Amino acid sequence: MDQREYLEKGQAILRRFHELTYEAYFVGGIVRDYILGRDFVDIDIATSATPQEIAKFFPNVNMEYASDGCVLIKDGNYVFEVSTFKREEYASISRHPSTKYYSSNLADDIERRDYTVNALAMTEKLKIVDLCKGQKDLKRRKIRIIGRAKKRFKEDPVRILRGFELVARFNFRFTYVTREGIKKSVLQLVNVSDNKLNEKMFVIFSGKYGKKALKQMMKLKLTEYLRAYSKGLSLVCKNFNRLSLEEKFALSYYLNGSIPANTCFDRVMLTKIKTILKTLEELKDTPIDRMHIFHYGADILTSVDRIRTLVNKDIKSNEREIEKLGRSMPISSASELNFKGNDILNLTGGATGPFIAEVIEALRQKVVIGEIRNEFEDLNTEAKNILIEKGI
Repeated sequence: MDQREYLEKGQAILRRFHELTYEAYFVGGIVRDYILGRDFVDIDIATSATPQEIAKFFPNVNMEYASDGCVLIKDGNYVFEVSTFKREEYASISRHPSTKYYSSNLADDIERRDYTVNALAMTEKLKIVDLCKGQKDLKRRKIRIIGRAKKRFKEDPVRILRGFELVARFNFRFTYVTREGIKKSVLQLVNVSDNKLNEKMFVIFSGKYGKKALKQMMKLKLTEYLRAYSKGLSLVCKNFNRLSLEEKFALSYYLNGSIPANTCFDRVMLTKIKTILKTLEELKDTPIDRMHIFHYGADILTSVDRIRTLVNKDIKSNEREIEKLGRSMPISSASELNFKGNDILNLTGGATGPFIAEVIEALRQKVVIGEIRNEFEDLNTEAKNILIEKGI
C-alpha cells in the first residue's frame, strides 16, 4: 500500500467535505501513527455529515453500517471509514451505547473515544487538533483513559484490552489512574465477546512488546477473566519470543481444551492451529520419526514438539532432530514417488484391486525410512517382490 497516495486521497475527501460546508477530520490511529512516523493500516474520517448526506455527494459509498453512523468510501484500491460525529450514552454494561446522537461538534465525538493518544484529530493540511492533551501523552508514551476510568471501562470493557494493545504495539505505559481503573474493572471482561477477545489477543500476541503487555495483564490479575487464554497465558509469556503466532494460540487452546467458537483468524491460520491441535492429540508423547515427518510435515511437528515439551517437562525436545529429518527426507509428499498405480498394472497385466494402494503405501514407507531409493528400477523390483508375497 502506497502510504503517501492513500493519505493524499484522504486529503481530497476532506477537501470535498469542506467544499460542501461540512466539517471533516482524520481521526484515531491514523493521526497517532502519523505523529509517531509509523506506517498506518487504514484511515478513519469523522465528519458532521450524516450517512445519507455523504451518499448524496460521494460515489462508491457502502451503506451497510449506515445505521451506526458509519459508511465506507472506496477510491480505487483504498477504503476510508467515514463516521458522523456522535454523542453516546450507556444505560447498562454493554459494548453498545443505549443511545446515540448525531452531533455537529467534533468535541462530542472525541470525548467518546477511549484513550487520549487515540483521540487526536488532523485537518486536511495535516494540522493536529488536540482536545484531550493526547500529544503530550504520546510524547511521554502514556496511556490515559478519557473521563473516569471505572465508568468508561464499565461502559465498554474492550477499552481495557485496547490499552494493552497500545502496550504491545508501542511500548506505552498506563498512567496511575488508568492502571488503577483497570484493576477495579477486571470483572467487566466477562462481558467481552469471544470474537472481540480473540481479536485483541491477536494484536497482543503479535506485538513487538507483547511479552510486556502479557506481564502487565498478569500483574493486574486479568488472567482468570481471559477465558480461552487464562490457562496458557503464563507459558505463552515465558516463551513469547520462541513461539510463533499460531503456536501461541494453539498452546492456549490446548490447555483450555477447545478452540473458541468465534475467532478472528483467516482460513489459513485457523487451519494451521487446528492441525497443530489435532496432531498433538494424535501423537501425545509418541517419539517422532520419519513417517511422522512425511505424514504431518516438519513445520507442524516442530510446533507440536515445542508445545508438548512446554506442557510436559518429562518429554525431551526433538526440535533439532525434526529439523534434521525434515531436510533429509527423500520425498515430502505422495506425488513425489517415482512409481504410480499404472506401473503396478503393468506388472499384473491389468489386474486391479485394493492391493494397488497397499503396494504404493509400502513403497512410500520404504523410501521414507531409507530402505530403498526413490528410483523407478528399485521401486519396480520392490513392487514385484511385494506382489509375489501377496500371491498376486
